[in-house]
Amino acid sequence: MEPKKVKGKVTDPVKAEKSNPEVDKLRGKIEEATSGYMKLFGKILPKGTVIINKPGNTAISEGVGFSGLIFCKSGKIGADGLVLSQDRSVQSQNRYWQIYKARKEYFLKSSGVMAWEVDGSGNKISEDSASDGDQDWIASEMMVLKKLESGEWKIPQGLGMAGFKKQIQKDLDAFWNSHIKKADGRFIFLATDGSWAKRGDGRDIYYSSYPDPHFLREFSELDKGHDWAKLIKDVQDLNTVIIDNYKKLGAVGQNPMPAKVFVSVSSGKFNVENYYTISKKEGVTGDALKDNEADSIRFLLRMARAAILDNDNGAKDILRKLLKAAAIDGVSTAHIYAGDRAAPSKWGWNNTLARACYGIAVYAVYGEDSAKMFINSVIKDHKGEYFGEWEGAKNYYYDQSLILQILNLIYND
Repeated sequence: MEPKKVKGKVTDPVKAEKSNPEVDKLRGKIEEATSGYMKLFGKILPKGTVIINKPGNTAISEGVGFSGLIFCKSGKIGADGLVLSQDRSVQSQNRYWQIYKARKEYFLKSSGVMAWEVDGSGNKISEDSASDGDQDWIASEMMVLKKLESGEWKIPQGLGMAGFKKQIQKDLDAFWNSHIKKADGRFIFLATDGSWAKRGDGRDIYYSSYPDPHFLREFSELDKGHDWAKLIKDVQDLNTVIIDNYKKLGAVGQNPMPAKVFVSVSSGKFNVENYYTISKKEGVTGDALKDNEADSIRFLLRMARAAILDNDNGAKDILRKLLKAAAIDGVSTAHIYAGDRAAPSKWGWNNTLARACYGIAVYAVYGEDSAKMFINSVIKDHKGEYFGEWEGAKNYYYDQSLILQILNLIYND
């Protein structure tokens, strides 16, 4: 059964039409946690606000992207989510433009993409970029542009619509020039313009959870100078190869999709290789041989967004394969979260972030009836300023960033 993506329709326990006050109550929980997100992770600096990468004490570019995506969805409270609370709307706009200023003042490099990391005072720690942060931020700019054009948001004084559009195009050009590589007739979505995801022998580390097909499609609406359609096809073709060979390629994180693989071209052949096996042979040890669980689990959100908003059949096929590998096949998984939400799986379903990510994947492929056990368990974990199965979850900005994006995708898109 394909999900019916109807604005305002939500999963059980609501089972409600758009104007049901329970829908707004749930949106209110999202809004409360969005305000909490800024309280927990936002740090006001002289030239803007940065998002602190808790439990550390630095700010990274993906936090710029995440917060942009969250705040441009904030402020919608009222029947059908269409009646804007003026105070909330102004607050969400102010938050966004504070992040906008911080990006320009503290993160941007001369190449036009962001440095990956700055310290708590806004000083660059690493000049290398991370493509996911740049991509997500530009996606938020595209969303804000639509709000400005519709009159829902107001452009800050001194910026102007023409200036904002010019900045987005500049950001798109910088993103493409820094992060997209052509090899053997195909595009590769690079993780960085620096060295941390490269090997000297020509191999690149491909992070499957970085590219977002829906965002790339949005970019093509404004930018006609780059072949976004081919990039999306090449990304999804590579993702399909990886999920089809996930055992061989070494999934070790919270889902069967490996977070990273080596890609290279040799003798005219495009190669996809097990990062973990090769790296271990080369003497790599410790955390570098483990999947970052957030990098791994985020892939489900990337594919679900394309499946839901674009009806992307390729994304749905990839999710079906992934869910099958994780022994999740739709309605028959309802028993998993009955009672105490036990999670009999090696893939680590039993935390709020993982349940949200699996939930949105099931929602995208099998529909809301199948996903309700996952999504309802996330809603039950609402603790005011954050979502989490334990109090310490409020200290993990990655968890809160992804959970809010997932809930917005269901309730506010």
